[in-house]
Amino acid sequence: MKRKPSQKDIVIHVGYPKSASTTLQKHLFNKHPEIYNLGLFPTANIGRDSDYIDESCEYLSNPNLRKFYDNLVMLESVEYDNSNQEKLYENHIENLLENSEEKVTVFSNERFVSVFYAHDDLGIKAERLKEIFPDAKILFVLRSQIDLIKSQYRDHPFDPRSFAIGKPLSIDEWIQVALEAEEVHFLESLRYSDVIGYYADLFGEEDIGVFLLEDLAQNTEGFAKDVSEFLNIGAKETLSLLQEESENKGVSSHFNTYRRLKRWFLSTVKIGKLFPEFLKKTFKEGERYISNLAKRGGEKEKLELSAESTNLLQEFYSDSNLNLEKRYCSQIDKYDYPTD
Repeated sequence: MKRKPSQKDIVIHVGYPKSASTTLQKHLFNKHPEIYNLGLFPTANIGRDSDYIDESCEYLSNPNLRKFYDNLVMLESVEYDNSNQEKLYENHIENLLENSEEKVTVFSNERFVSVFYAHDDLGIKAERLKEIFPDAKILFVLRSQIDLIKSQYRDHPFDPRSFAIGKPLSIDEWIQVALEAEEVHFLESLRYSDVIGYYADLFGEEDIGVFLLEDLAQNTEGFAKDVSEFLNIGAKETLSLLQEESENKGVSSHFNTYRRLKRWFLSTVKIGKLFPEFLKKTFKEGERYISNLAKRGGEKEKLELSAESTNLLQEFYSDSNLNLEKRYCSQIDKYDYPTD
């Protein structure tokens, strides 16, 4: 679809999940005076967030924008209709760009490169973006795969083939299932050089920006400078917005212990058959109270991989990360990214 001549520069932040997406979405994209924010605004992460919610932001106030994202990241191929999506964009999204003035317009949704709770073919989602935004710039924020896997496991310490009903697993069991199960493509999705290369082929390597969560944490000024240069916004304001801000701080050990016990209890005791309706309602109210209490308490769950799991992941990501270092991101050698 041809862009209108008046359409301003567009940057699409595609992720990765568990790589400061919430912090960027709530504090940089939504607050920077030189950004017109059409990105996702999270309000209910499993991890602990601040109380900051901007109900006036476009994502929360505009159901058409939410539908636009849902179509792009959720629909399977047989459900997705290119012409209908383009009409949705032309009728309800494109006109929003008129409000951007001289700002850079940022779209953001980490599910573009997520296989959980989204269409699991990353290439198809990239192609959908290319059809609608042929001249966009693409922003990636990466994180060492081992740290990202730990963070994803904290969110869902259950069989990755079905988070909703799967049994609790240790992190080593979780990794083994993710490696062996044909229906789980999570570990493959973290072969960064392959995914970034696919986007580079579609959008052009010069329009791909690759940044590291580790830089944001350990060299915030450098991260702010580099991201601001890519976005063409003021670095001083970016640094001010990112300093001391951190969202989705990780699931507490208390909350995960509670969730594992709850999953075991529900799989053992058939509440629906044994309890009358008024007791089921009481149980749900008590469960909600205990859940909120457990979520707020305790430190982030500490996780250690076995030597076998560590070696498997080192081998699984080594070639991809060496290529990543060579083509896109030379500074990963400063951090603990799996390489030989």
